[in-house]
Amino acid sequence: MATRASSSLLALLKDTVATIAEPMPGVTMKRMFGSDVWLVNGSLFALSMGYGRIVVRLPVSSGELLAIDGAGPWVYGKRSPAHWVMVPEDFHDDVDRLSDWMRRACSEVVARPPKKTAPKKTAPKKTASKTPTRTRS
Repeated sequence: MATRASSSLLALLKDTVATIAEPMPGVTMKRMFGSDVWLVNGSLFALSMGYGRIVVRLPVSSGELLAIDGAGPWVYGKRSPAHWVMVPEDFHDDVDRLSDWMRRACSEVVARPPKKTAPKKTAPKKTASKTPTRTRS
């Protein structure tokens, strides 16, 4: 298991990614899974992992980034989710290259068709039962 990175490295990665993501339309940042994550229109496209790596979702060009020396598939536990790539650590200091891949990840996630979600089931409304009133004879 990867060890947690120093708080100064994590702060630097968060600031770097936030600076790149800030001007992108529809992008928000929050904490999830113990990491800083960036979403576009509600869909994840980038993470700054606690062990000091930046991960991006590239549904179309993940193979292109994986071909770069130092990149690798994102693996957590026994899982390796498709299209998620750890950017090379060299990119942490190369804002131009990191920006390019962040913009690609954001664009590719936006271009995906929206998720099909099942409509929420709502419980039927209860109505007051009307019981006939008894009359005395």
